[in-house]
Amino acid sequence: SILACCFILPSPCTSENPLHTFVRHFEHIDYNQHEVMRHHHRVRRSIVGQRHIKLAFSAFDRDFDLKLYPDDRYFDKNARIYKNKQNVSISQVKSYFYKGYDRDDPSVVVMGNLAFG
Repeated sequence: SILACCFILPSPCTSENPLHTFVRHFEHIDYNQHEVMRHHHRVRRSIVGQRHIKLAFSAFDRDFDLKLYPDDRYFDKNARIYKNKQNVSISQVKSYFYKGYDRDDPSVVVMGNLAFG
């Protein structure tokens, strides 16, 4: 199984305001965003020691207990990102990508972006 998570949305997903053409169902997840970002910064600074983030939440009628590791292999070395017609540093964006698994069901692979918590 693969669970792709988008952890933060700027506005609610409704039939009038769809998340994306291909996303028909979305559930809000509740967790301490400040704590997640604190752990993200610790992981990024750490050379040794704990190099993962734990994230627990309930969604889709089940509990998730995720263990996430930094993983920026999604980007081609020549990728460019633009925001408001301005080139954005790829290293800034890449640093927020994580891949991991559900500790209660290791067959569940999770990939997500923790930008903004």
